[in-house]
Amino acid sequence: MQAEKLRLAGELDGALKIISDYLNDHFENVPALVMAGNILADAKRMGLAHAIFRLCTKLRPESAMCWSNLGFCYQEGSDDKEG
Repeated sequence: MQAEKLRLAGELDGALKIISDYLNDHFENVPALVMAGNILADAKRMGLAHAIFRLCTKLRPESAMCWSNLGFCYQEGSDDKEG
């Protein structure tokens, strides 16, 4: 998928545009939602990534990948500082 190629190349805005356009017509496509969440996480937009991964866990509760990605958002978004 072109969005993944752009994501891996660090072209996050272009990747997000492509996946957003796709999701306008396929809004419950879990692989596309995961891609969008990954792009947002790469862009350090954890709040939006969290919302998308949360939706993924509701659409596909048996998916370990969806739960793992959601957990990553919690970990990255944590305000806890190790001292």
